[in-house]
Amino acid sequence: MKKIVSKKELEKINIHPNKVLRFLRKLNWLFSVYLKPQHDAVLATRNGILAFNNKDKTTGRILSVYKNHEYDEMSDVVDFLKKKNYYLLIK
Repeated sequence: MKKIVSKKELEKINIHPNKVLRFLRKLNWLFSVYLKPQHDAVLATRNGILAFNNKDKTTGRILSVYKNHEYDEMSDVVDFLKKKNYYLLIK
């Protein structure tokens, strides 16, 4: 059974880890995700719960280490759209 993660828990995820935390997250990704037989890995990130192929080095490592995928860029776009009064399209 998959754990349901609340929006508040997702917002608390540290998406700017220091060097030690990045190293530990990379080790965790390597041994607990990448080296296992091919499967779809599911991870709670700042963007929500995302699934990816565990053999995808780039996407998997970024999601595992930084716990987000271009979150800052997406936030900037949403803020820009809100400033231009396109907020009715954003829910």
